[in-house]
Amino acid sequence: MMQKGSRAEPFLLLDIAYNGKFLYNFVMLTREEVIKLSQLARIELSENEVEKFQKELSTVLDYVEELKKVDTDGIPEVFEVTGLQNVQREDKVEIADNHEDIFKNAPEMKDGLYKVKAIL
Repeated sequence: MMQKGSRAEPFLLLDIAYNGKFLYNFVMLTREEVIKLSQLARIELSENEVEKFQKELSTVLDYVEELKKVDTDGIPEVFEVTGLQNVQREDKVEIADNHEDIFKNAPEMKDGLYKVKAIL
């Protein structure tokens, strides 16, 4: 038994049932939707690729639909999964008074500035 889902959603949802029990919602993109997506992405697809990506993208969207069903109430959000912490130092403004050290490797100086060749 297959029932078409609402077209108010961006993609066609098909409820696949077996012996009265729903197995999963299968999101099926139409050929036209795949072609439209490829045009928006500026990707040219052959007829075989349209068919291939219709199936593959539909599988991905089906997986996303399954993830939406997962109950995450009471589970804290995780922003860093490696356990590593930021070890960078705090950004501080420091006054540098070692001009001689900075400019000692400069090939030429003029009025306390690096002198370079004009590039235009």
